[in-house]
Amino acid sequence: MRDALRGDALLLCLALMNSRTPDVPAITAAAGYDAIYVDLEHTATSLETAAMLCASAIGAGISA
Repeated sequence: MRDALRGDALLLCLALMNSRTPDVPAITAAAGYDAIYVDLEHTATSLETAAMLCASAIGAGISA
């Protein structure tokens, strides 16, 4: 992701605010996004849920 940010290519990141299932990062990757952002400041998402979403994103081949 860092190397891609240094380049000129467009990168897409999806903010997840109310997602609770590991399917969402996989769908995000399939839709062509490069990363997800799990918002812990403005939601009641637990750290366990955030960790699961991040692990699912890494498994789908995108950054979290």
